[in-house]
Amino acid sequence: MSRDSDWHVFDKACDITAMAAKGSAATATPAQVADIFRAVHAALQEVVTAMNSSDSRAGF
Repeated sequence: MSRDSDWHVFDKACDITAMAAKGSAATATPAQVADIFRAVHAALQEVVTAMNSSDSRAGF
């Protein structure tokens, strides 16, 4: 994954984590928010890697 793509993945993971934690701000511990971020970031990286390695075009 290129550095530019990695930055966009990180930025989107931050956005998704912030939205997920917003609704439970009073009850979510920092460790839980960190776990959410790690899971979201890993999932996004997996999708980007799969998209980059795929030779097929996107179908709409």
